[in-house]
Amino acid sequence: MNTGEMAGRFSFIAQSLDNSSPDTASTRGHLLDMTDERSPGVVKLFDRTTLISSRGRQKTDPATGSRAFVYGNEVLFEIASLDQDIAGRRSPIMCVGELPMSQEREQIDTWIRSLLEELQEFAAEADRKLSGRQVHGLGQFARAILQSGTPGQSLKTVLSRPVAAVMKAAQVIAPDNVEARLGSNDYEVLPDAPSKRRIVLVLSSADRRQIIADRKRRETVSAPDVAILSEPESGGSDLPKLDSALYRRGLLRAGSALIQNPYDPDEYFSVATAAEDAVHAYVRAFIQICRLLGAVSVEVISAQRYDARVSVQKSHEGAVQGGVGAEHSRSDEAIAQLQNEIQYRESGKGPARQVSKAWEYARAKQLDRDRELGYILDAVTERGDSLEKLQVSINTGEALESVRSRVSRVDSDLGSVLVRRGDIVGTVVRTIFTCEVTFRAGEVR
Repeated sequence: MNTGEMAGRFSFIAQSLDNSSPDTASTRGHLLDMTDERSPGVVKLFDRTTLISSRGRQKTDPATGSRAFVYGNEVLFEIASLDQDIAGRRSPIMCVGELPMSQEREQIDTWIRSLLEELQEFAAEADRKLSGRQVHGLGQFARAILQSGTPGQSLKTVLSRPVAAVMKAAQVIAPDNVEARLGSNDYEVLPDAPSKRRIVLVLSSADRRQIIADRKRRETVSAPDVAILSEPESGGSDLPKLDSALYRRGLLRAGSALIQNPYDPDEYFSVATAAEDAVHAYVRAFIQICRLLGAVSVEVISAQRYDARVSVQKSHEGAVQGGVGAEHSRSDEAIAQLQNEIQYRESGKGPARQVSKAWEYARAKQLDRDRELGYILDAVTERGDSLEKLQVSINTGEALESVRSRVSRVDSDLGSVLVRRGDIVGTVVRTIFTCEVTFRAGEVR
């Protein structure tokens, strides 16, 4: 990225294509450290793009699919790229900057040239692909916006005002960044980028007032992975697909807090049950991978819990044993339920072995790097028909940790504000199930 004497005019964001690694972002020619998404620079940039996209006047370029939002003296471009994320969705580059303060052709030409040069430099840094047609089309789109204005307001009128007047108007419309996200009760759809909606908060007017009045709560909701919504008033009929699905499940009620499924970015759990739901989602993914690999059965040999000095073993009748005293009864029941969920047996010869589909499924669930599931996939891939049995472990601790920090943030900082949909109590403790997987012989596909 060019970081010479002339600072860049624009800031950029490119979402990670695997939906789990840190995003790439730059501000005025300088790359940001995205390992800390709560740093002031990162939060300021994400808040700025959120404010402009939610309140700005929108224009779409049918030739390239890019969009622009104009708010005050700033513009946000959502630039269509050739890249797709792990789920196969187009992943745009976000670009935000101040509009030129003059309509003179020379200044407009300089502004557009800077836009295109900085965009291409950032795309190279972020390893994103842009065609020459897309770059040229963006230049034409930007020029059309500057010359014709946005719907309902001429940019010539805005740009003819003194700089001080424009800035003053922007300050009146755009209050503190955190308060701007909380100030409107209008329903705003969920962001496309999964990294910006790891936590979803559905807030009422009263919830918003309480959060604005408390610094710690404001910090929590200002995190770049938190999406803020209001309860829809339209009955859900005009909502986007993801929002509509959550509405039909009754998850978009005021006071609700939702945690993203770590294995499916478009599925959400209530914060009250997120830890248990994540474990069950992991187990379902494990069984599906075993099916695709041609497993005819999965049998739990033992279950070791780590919340206390208790070893839980499978008896000859197949039931989980262990758990001393009444304080363990709920966890024991949860472990027994998980064991029943893991146990799997196919009638007849079992499913055909589809190794390539198993890998695709694991990657889609972001489990291809999971130690135990990766071990199963590698073993079947390498040994093929010669593999009849395999002993593996399922560690529920991995799934618990994947959501625990987010649940803790909501519970500790916002627990007294949000409506409880049941107590946040984890009945599933960290447990390692040792399993024997039996495979059918057959052609690997």
